[in-house]
Amino acid sequence: MRFVSYAAPDGDRVGLLDADDLVHPLPPGVRLIDLIDDPQHLRDAAEQALRTPHVPLPYGRLRLHAPIPQPPTVPAG
Repeated sequence: MRFVSYAAPDGDRVGLLDADDLVHPLPPGVRLIDLIDDPQHLRDAAEQALRTPHVPLPYGRLRLHAPIPQPPTVPAG
């Protein structure tokens, strides 16, 4: 399971990259940082992306962003 963040006409989006290099978009407003705290959230998001009737996007045509554009800081110590 690989997720990507990319630029879309309606704003930054997250999608699931499949084995055929197609990206299945998650709903607008979903951020990867909100999903990674719980493995079940990631699985649910992946299943939702694959079930959604949106046309998958070719990975090579997307303008990618960092997976987590503004990662939280980790305290030293």
